[in-house]
Amino acid sequence: MSKTKLNIFLGKDGKRINDLLRELDPVPERTNLDNGVFFYKQVEEKKPRWIEEFFNDTVDNPQLRNKTIQAAYLTEIEVAPGNTRTFALTFGLGRNLLKLENFEERFGIITTMNLIDSDKLRSIDYNSPIGNPKTRRVQLGKTSSINDFELDREKDLVKNMAGRLTDESFEDAKTASGRQSLSIPFTCNIDNINESLRALYHIFSNDDYKEKFPGIDHTREVKDKGVIQQLDSELLLLLNEYPDNHNGDLVIAIPEILLDQNINGFYYSRSPEIYQDIVLRDVINEIREIFPNGISIETLKKETITVIGENDVRGPHWKIYNCLIADLSHNGHQYVLNDGKWYEYEDGYAAEVNNYYNTALISDIPLPNCQLLPTAETEGSYNIRATASREGAVRWDCQLINPFSETTFELCDIFDRQTNSFIHVKKDTGSAALSHLFMQGSVSGELVRIDTVRRQILEIKPEMNENINEQMFAASSYTIVYGIIEKDNPNSDRPKIPFFSKVSFRQVATILTLYGYTVKLKSIKWT
Repeated sequence: MSKTKLNIFLGKDGKRINDLLRELDPVPERTNLDNGVFFYKQVEEKKPRWIEEFFNDTVDNPQLRNKTIQAAYLTEIEVAPGNTRTFALTFGLGRNLLKLENFEERFGIITTMNLIDSDKLRSIDYNSPIGNPKTRRVQLGKTSSINDFELDREKDLVKNMAGRLTDESFEDAKTASGRQSLSIPFTCNIDNINESLRALYHIFSNDDYKEKFPGIDHTREVKDKGVIQQLDSELLLLLNEYPDNHNGDLVIAIPEILLDQNINGFYYSRSPEIYQDIVLRDVINEIREIFPNGISIETLKKETITVIGENDVRGPHWKIYNCLIADLSHNGHQYVLNDGKWYEYEDGYAAEVNNYYNTALISDIPLPNCQLLPTAETEGSYNIRATASREGAVRWDCQLINPFSETTFELCDIFDRQTNSFIHVKKDTGSAALSHLFMQGSVSGELVRIDTVRRQILEIKPEMNENINEQMFAASSYTIVYGIIEKDNPNSDRPKIPFFSKVSFRQVATILTLYGYTVKLKSIKWT
């Protein structure tokens, strides 16, 4: 018996075979077997575009046509007395036959974490919903512990994990990986697979992984349908009033890594237009065009974003709902929508982040309001005017320092010589902009401690000589001020920013404080 690499999905409780298949036309072929049902479908042949575009059809041949198979084996198993669960094993592009929303979202990754050795990890995929959403895959040259990966347990959500097995239930399986599905190679066939699937179900059902990987679950999935409905209602408010409603933070991004680099663009919903990138404004406008009476959750879960690949072939697609990343505060708790699921931050963790932000120092440097009328003032024009309004202020906006040939950075937007303050200014246009703001201050605060950098500062702005010494620098004598231009917070000196951004601020401010700096916030109002 040979070893087979299986991709295994677990249906949600109560779901049976007919609940787990997509409604397709034509309907997949069906073969009833002793232990389950086998479904398969051959995808329509495609002629690669390069046959026509490069070879002018001179090499056209049926053998060059693209042919793919979608196949899935579904079986219902009694995993415990009175408890029957349905499994799906996919082959080729078989996952496209499945109604994925009816399968357990974390079956693969939880089972993987319970199976593998915590010191024998091969790779981790993780997503950071903070700032400009990023999905990373980190793969090391040798198996390692989780501490050797670039994982920020405060901000990152682990999506996929691969490593070597320690569980003796699958003695001939060396590795496992998983996200929604579990990928595991071991010796089996259709005659003995049920026993293995039953064992995998019980491995998935325990919480051993929480001890093996402490802190991996700083968020938890929201399963209360009532809470989910309330969060979805707030999400719809953000979307239907976008871009005017700033009570939460909302961005859009593909929820997984795209391995195929030949991407020609994206389709939004039913629009015939191909977009080069995924932009929330464009997605919302397309949905509004199709559904002028308003956006609904049903719409978001039905309409898709589709990759357009080589030869204009439609590639992977995702529900728009699964591409949204939202940050909301509701009934005293912090929630994040990520990959189609709502997660709640642990109360203690959320309280720590909020407390840190709510007790951060506020700058009393008098800066003018940003002008909204008759035309909105740009950050650049504001920095010019703010510098002119403050005696001893030096403008650094758009002035790049290049001390190490390839490394350039902006010292700050305004340096206040009266208080030795590096002032960084940014409009509050979402967590991406604020993340950039906080990182700008962090990079500047680190590099200005180098004498080569300070030498160049004095060459560019000799008037800084009274405040920046070329040979000596004590961070404890300086303050880093984050000035946030905001519209919807007229009665507070503390900027109102989303929870994602508070996490970023705490991390950056903690590092700068360790350097010796004083870190302060400044709310700049629109008028």
